[in-house]
Amino acid sequence: MFERYLLERKNENVLAVNDGFIVYKIEKEICLITEIYTKPELRKNKIASHLADKVFDIAKESNCVEVQCLVDLNSNDSELSMLSILHYGFKPYRCEGNNIIRFYKGVK
Repeated sequence: MFERYLLERKNENVLAVNDGFIVYKIEKEICLITEIYTKPELRKNKIASHLADKVFDIAKESNCVEVQCLVDLNSNDSELSMLSILHYGFKPYRCEGNNIIRFYKGVK
């Protein structure tokens, strides 16, 4: 039900598996990942990477030129989030306000 709410209110889609989920939306040629979560005890099992791979496939099918994601520096484990994003191949794009960093990666 929450997935329907996100789609209706924010035009965001959810891909979920038993151990995590990713939330994204497509606006013109940009796919934006707005949320990603995996169970803490499974965070080194590449679940987030597999979910991101699926979003990249969707972005490619939707003719997006890049995927972007955000890190809120005030969130828990923001350093770990940034390291994971950089390791996946995202590059810093810009700062938004005092606490948000936007990253991007081209769609091949």
